[in-house]
Amino acid sequence: MARVFFRYSEEVLDALAAQYGLERKGLIGALQKREEVGEKVVWPRQEAPTNGTWYLDYRDAAKARQQPSTIARTKSEAEKKLRDALNDTDDAKAGRRPTRFRPMRLSDAAAEMLKLRVGTPSYVMDELNLRLHVLPFLGRKFLTEITPADVEELAVILSRGGKGRKALAPGSVQQAIRRLASVFTWAKKKKLFFGDSPTREAKRPKIPKRLPKRLSDVQVVKLLSESRQWHDLFWVAATTGLREGELCALEWTHLVLDTEEPHVLVAGSHSADTPKDFEERVVPIPRDVAEMLRRRRDAATSRYVWPGPDGGMQRCADTVYGDAFKEAAVRAGLVRGWAHACNCGHHFFAPTRRPRRCPKCPATVLPKVVRGEFTFRHLRSTYASALGNPVLAQKALGHSDLSTTMVHYYQVDAAKVREAAEVLPFAVGAGRLAATGQMRDKSTQHSNQEEVSAMLASDVSPLSPSSQALGRWSRTTPSQYSFP
Repeated sequence: MARVFFRYSEEVLDALAAQYGLERKGLIGALQKREEVGEKVVWPRQEAPTNGTWYLDYRDAAKARQQPSTIARTKSEAEKKLRDALNDTDDAKAGRRPTRFRPMRLSDAAAEMLKLRVGTPSYVMDELNLRLHVLPFLGRKFLTEITPADVEELAVILSRGGKGRKALAPGSVQQAIRRLASVFTWAKKKKLFFGDSPTREAKRPKIPKRLPKRLSDVQVVKLLSESRQWHDLFWVAATTGLREGELCALEWTHLVLDTEEPHVLVAGSHSADTPKDFEERVVPIPRDVAEMLRRRRDAATSRYVWPGPDGGMQRCADTVYGDAFKEAAVRAGLVRGWAHACNCGHHFFAPTRRPRRCPKCPATVLPKVVRGEFTFRHLRSTYASALGNPVLAQKALGHSDLSTTMVHYYQVDAAKVREAAEVLPFAVGAGRLAATGQMRDKSTQHSNQEEVSAMLASDVSPLSPSSQALGRWSRTTPSQYSFP
């Protein structure tokens, strides 16, 4: 039986217990027993939120008991909310849209969704993409008003830029649309939106597929020789394939160095107590690298293998490690550095990431990253490609899908592909076949040619085993055949 009930606040219960000299535990039951024997009990008014809260008590469409709190002030208001909840239950059983459906704006839905994601690894990027790229254009629209055409128009606006906005790359536009799709998915689960998401039918910009890049063995040696105080960190990254967030969260307890098979247990990252794919993995460590780590462990004063300046976890590891990698790569001659483009038309490169004064004019120029050059992430692709087996690389990198490894990290060795192509049986030259005795003599070749000519001159198709089984071809024109 569905009902509403009132629950007094802690302050009211304390006052009742003091008034009647009873203990808090079992107070309501004790007062009800006094009423049954004829004693008068003065109950506080059942008014919310002054004295407590009104609750509903009913069973949902799955027959599970629900007792949600309400913002109702009186019993009549609570009973009205109970009737609405029962109507929603009937609609859910019948698969209908709730009769008391309230349209919601995209900005309100995004705010409620983000409120539940605070503290998750994706919260920062979710909030950033929605606030900067989605809500300024679609935030004031109701969820039911947004169409696939609106999503396509948003993609065009983000791609072109203008009005003080920087044009986004196709990948960044895809990320913004994915965040928009996540809002519709959340709203659908909360029964705030019904139907298909408009992002499903909308066309998205295509992301150009680029081959994975890796450093050669010589380039890795050059990089490590110019890495200075970052040598050991880059060495571990190149020989284990760990991410920046996994390296900065790496603790000495995660390393097993005193065995014949040293390895590292990847159990967390900088933003969570679990790896990016929520699955722990074990990565082997080469013996020379393990020896270096043992020496560092003996002199360590922090529980982190690569601590920050304060001894705790390194903050902003992706930026710190990325800048250190690029500076070392500049010294090693692998990249040009940070690009500086002044409004006066002068372009130049700098070995460090900081604003610089233009040598042609007094303007201060901000640095920009040059696309296509080596970054810290390419140590990870270098490790994956060096393993020589895409399946091993997938397991070592912690990817749940092999396509992720192949598209973004694993570079096929062109030299090995050429070696395999050279030994294909049908790629061997005629001279080598003749030398090995695998080529037919000329008389055999001439006899085969004569057989083919005779079959073409006859009425029987050379592709059929017999004319009786498949019928006969009747030649109508030199270039046309018909089947009787």
